[in-house]
Amino acid sequence: MLTASCTVLREFLYALVELACALPRHLLSLMMRKKRLQHFSQLAKLEALDAAQPSDSPRPIHSVFIAVGDQSGQAHALKLIRLLKQRHPGIKIRGFGGDQMQAQGVEVLLPLADLNIMGFVDVIARLPLFFKAIYHFTREIKQRPPDMVLLIDYPGLNRHLLRISRRNKVKVVNYIVPQLWAWAPWRVRDFKHADALLSILPFETSWYNSKGADAHFVGHPIADELPGINTNHDSNIIAILPGSRKREIRSNLPLMLEAAIKMKRANPMLEFILPHSRESLRELIQKILNGYDLDVELSFDNWHAQLAKVRAAWVVSGTASLEVAALGIPAVIVYKIDSIFGSWIARNALAVPFIGGINLLANEEVLPEVVGRDISADDLCNALLPLLDEARYPLLQQQLQDIRDRYLLPGVSQRVVEIIENIKPNTI
Repeated sequence: MLTASCTVLREFLYALVELACALPRHLLSLMMRKKRLQHFSQLAKLEALDAAQPSDSPRPIHSVFIAVGDQSGQAHALKLIRLLKQRHPGIKIRGFGGDQMQAQGVEVLLPLADLNIMGFVDVIARLPLFFKAIYHFTREIKQRPPDMVLLIDYPGLNRHLLRISRRNKVKVVNYIVPQLWAWAPWRVRDFKHADALLSILPFETSWYNSKGADAHFVGHPIADELPGINTNHDSNIIAILPGSRKREIRSNLPLMLEAAIKMKRANPMLEFILPHSRESLRELIQKILNGYDLDVELSFDNWHAQLAKVRAAWVVSGTASLEVAALGIPAVIVYKIDSIFGSWIARNALAVPFIGGINLLANEEVLPEVVGRDISADDLCNALLPLLDEARYPLLQQQLQDIRDRYLLPGVSQRVVEIIENIKPNTI
């Protein structure tokens, strides 16, 4: 137990050093932003799918520790868990996750995926839990070393788990690598030591490999679930998609509803729907809807079927914006930033020209982005109206289809598992 406690102390001190160095590092990164933007433009031209070839006789995997910290990470983990169990009968899987992973037979040590943590304030409030996770992880690695550790997204915690894994000579794979090229390039020194880094954006592979990592582009996980492209050109329904987290919903939904009211006044034929995937947020969403004089169809059933009805959308930046675009739905990518500092960072510090996944893939603003602290309902309306133009609409849909065909190829989870199988596990 003492060893695990010492590891927690070591990682705590490491975090303090990181905090002390954060300001000068960010200032240096800010000064180099122009150069980093140019570098991004060059990286974005790369598009080869770089998954490892499957082995004729993959090595058996007996145990895996999977670490996820939110609901989206859990959703990706579930697909891998099913495949691993199919291909490796009797495999033991434990880790950090949520109820859904537990229902799949995973031994969940801490329910991190069910906590809905977002932003700096939430992280600070949960620091004791994170150090508890480090303690549990260290104890597990030493007492029951797995064949492999699989880290999914969630870089704030997972970088600590990666270091601990490497010190204990346990193989580690990081799936959905952090977007360090956009905001914290110095942190690559931790992540490059993973035995494999699996990226979901094509240009990330070259960036990480240039820093000494072993990175592979496997594709975006939404590609495994996408139905056919939406061809409902004649619909008069607009989708309102305010995000999957409470803070996103509180910040963005009122703004979207104000824009919808303006659009409705200008065109009474328009209808509005709000499909959502998280039933647990119904009360919050309904409470906000009740404060506006607008009929909105709220649904928590069959996300894709609901989206098939719509002609266009307002969608919060994130995975949903990429998914909506991949379905051929012209959309305005929205992100309301409440803090002055956060808004300044978005305008001046990020070393990427776009925040929407579809625009990052295309390396151009295919779909308009309305981002910042002072954005208004008028901004949302003005950005959406051109997308409804009869002449432009089919051309934009074709452009979205071309991007999907190039970058969003099915079989992502299969490729991830095959790479995992090609890594020889250590035994301690």
